[in-house]
Amino acid sequence: MNESSVLKFSFLLFLIFFSITILYFNTLAEPIANITSRSVGKFLCVKGNFSIEKIGKGFLIGKLNDKTGEIKVFLYNTSDYFSFLKSKDFQENIKICGKIKYYKGEIEIIPSKIYV
Repeated sequence: MNESSVLKFSFLLFLIFFSITILYFNTLAEPIANITSRSVGKFLCVKGNFSIEKIGKGFLIGKLNDKTGEIKVFLYNTSDYFSFLKSKDFQENIKICGKIKYYKGEIEIIPSKIYV
């Protein structure tokens, strides 16, 4: 093999590895039942069915359910995803990634990325 072939082969392997890594990352989600007070402050992804509980001035509160439990979702209207979620009463199989917070005795997630 000449140097050019080795370089092309290495680049192809890199692209395959990078693609697999991205696909694997996008499927990772923490079961909601595993999110506890120890999770507060961490950045996690959860996946499930989303429904709106309340829309207020400048915010939206919803809940995300999976087979293991439920977590509250709090979203400010400054988020890129606010108008999308506001237009849906219910959204199946949505993945929400964000910071876990503790507010008024409940654990919630503040989304920074949403995958539909």
